[in-house]
Amino acid sequence: MYRKFDSTEVLLAERNKNSETLGATDFAAIVEPNQWKGPWDVWASRKLNLRKEGNKNTFRGLKWERAVFDACASQLPDSKVVFNTQWWREEEPWLVASPDGVSADFLVEIKTTRTWDAWGVARSTAVDWENPPIPKNYLAQVAAQLYCANISTAYLCAGSIDPESWELETRVYRIEADQERIVAWVNQAKSWRDKYLVGDEIPEADGSPGCDLVIGVRSMISSRPGTSAEREKIVEFLTVKEELHRLELRARTLSQGLQLGMESPKTIEVGGFKATRVRRAETESLSAKRIKA
Repeated sequence: MYRKFDSTEVLLAERNKNSETLGATDFAAIVEPNQWKGPWDVWASRKLNLRKEGNKNTFRGLKWERAVFDACASQLPDSKVVFNTQWWREEEPWLVASPDGVSADFLVEIKTTRTWDAWGVARSTAVDWENPPIPKNYLAQVAAQLYCANISTAYLCAGSIDPESWELETRVYRIEADQERIVAWVNQAKSWRDKYLVGDEIPEADGSPGCDLVIGVRSMISSRPGTSAEREKIVEFLTVKEELHRLELRARTLSQGLQLGMESPKTIEVGGFKATRVRRAETESLSAKRIKA
């Protein structure tokens, strides 16, 4: 089963409505934790409402997504690809997936990367699930997408933009479903969900990025067990910190849009912050300060 959305933003907003539903990135964080997201982060996003809007990497990915797809299109089978869809199995609505593109015979997932260090060579043969040439959490994410869409083939299109020349290098990896492994991962994710999202158990500290941050903040308060009021303050602190990060990214985007040699405002107000253009050593940057009431 699937739904078509007008935009990626609408799709993501709809996916976040149900606190007991797992998306493909949540699925990947549970079965193949990574440096950006782990099981505790999934739990905190649902139970503590500590949802992240994204970081500079995700925003960069959204910006360059279509360019990467267009550059890789010639290496994909000749078939119409539909974007902004959400898929799930009728008998298992707790798991949903939103591939970047889907056709009648395959799905497409698009990734951007600053470096190819964690990537292997893209070959004409299918990806080896034991030793994948792509980050394992991306393979797990695609596994959830294949399962929800009931499709056996996926193409992961990866792109890296040179920061100096702005040239785009792409690689395409073909992934054929390993049904046995996928079913094992689905069972693992479902057990975790039933225990921590449907149930009331609290996961132990697991080294997830968000978990480490909360533990660090908690240690600044006291070594004794935290109260519910203190937990709320921690969540508030992290929420404000994430909002500040989002505004900084927005200010950076605005600064990139200022063209040299043209008249442009020296200050820009964004969400309660004032961003001021300053010139240092023939470079321009933005410094953001909260506007005084």
